[in-house]
Amino acid sequence: MLTPEDKPRTLAIVNGQNIFFSLWESSKRYEHIPSKREAEESKERRYRTYEMWDHKPTGLMTLEMERWRYWGIRTKWCDRKEERVEEQIESFVEGLKQAAVKAREVEEERERERRAREAEQERLLAEQRRREEERRRVEELKRQAITRRESRLILDLVDDVRARGKESGLLDADDAQLSRWLAWAIQCAENLDPVVGILDRHRPALSQMVECVDLAQPAISPATGISSGSTVAQPAPASQNITYDRKTLYGQVWARPVQVVAKDYAISGRGLAKVCSRLRVPVPPRGYWARVRNGHHEKRPMLPRQNG
Repeated sequence: MLTPEDKPRTLAIVNGQNIFFSLWESSKRYEHIPSKREAEESKERRYRTYEMWDHKPTGLMTLEMERWRYWGIRTKWCDRKEERVEEQIESFVEGLKQAAVKAREVEEERERERRAREAEQERLLAEQRRREEERRRVEELKRQAITRRESRLILDLVDDVRARGKESGLLDADDAQLSRWLAWAIQCAENLDPVVGILDRHRPALSQMVECVDLAQPAISPATGISSGSTVAQPAPASQNITYDRKTLYGQVWARPVQVVAKDYAISGRGLAKVCSRLRVPVPPRGYWARVRNGHHEKRPMLPRQNG
C-alpha cells in the first residue's frame, strides 16, 4: 500500500509493523557530449549551460527495504543473470518477516529506554523535592531557634524588671500596672517559644484520646481512688478502661501542669485536656504556670456543676 504523503512511499504491514520498501531501476552514467547549440551558447555566455553527465537505464531492477532500521538481515534483492527480481519474491517475503521481528525488537528497546529515562527523571524530581523539603525544614529550624532566643531574651528582661520592681516596691500592690505588664510580657515570650508547638506535633494520635463519656458507672481516680458519679472512659495501655473523678482531676490540673498530670493517666496532654473539656473541668489558661513561677497570683475558677 501507499502512504498518504506528498511523496508517498510503499509499505507492507507484517505482524503490525510497517515495513517500507521500494522498487527502482539502476542506470549508468556517461559524460555528456554537448550539442552544437549547447557549445555555441557556452561560448556566448562563458559558462556551461548543459549537464555534465548523462544517465542511461540498464534495465536491471532492485527491490530494497530501508537499510538503517533492519541491520543484520538482508534488505536488497537485485536482478542477476541467473535470477530475476520477480523470481526472488519468496526470499523477499521472508525478509519482510525478519524485518518485522527486528522492528519489534527495536520498538521494545526504545520502550525500555523511554521507561528508563522516565524513571531517571522521576528519581531526579524526587531527589529535588527531598532537597527542597530538607532546605525548608532547615529554614524552619533556624526560624524556631531565632524565636526561641527572642523568647529567652524577653524572659531575661522580665526577670530583671521583676527583681528591680521588688527592690523598689512596685510589685507590693496586687493591682500594680507593673504586675500586669510582667504577665503580658511572659505571655508574649510563651507565644514566641516554639518548644510547645514542636512537642504538640509529636503527640500520639487522637485514637489514644477520650472515646466516650459514661455517666452511669461510678468512677475511681487512678491517683487517689476517690469515687464519683461522672466518668470518662478511655483505653489504657494495659487493655483496661481508665476513669476520671471530676473533683480529683480539678485539683490535679490546678496543682500541676496538664502535661505533667497526663503522665499519671498514661495519655497525652491534649488527651487530658479533651477529658477536662467533656467533664467541664476548667484548666489553667496558657501562660498561667509561667506567671505563677514569676510571683503572679491568679484566682482559679470554681468547678461548675456537671449538668449546670
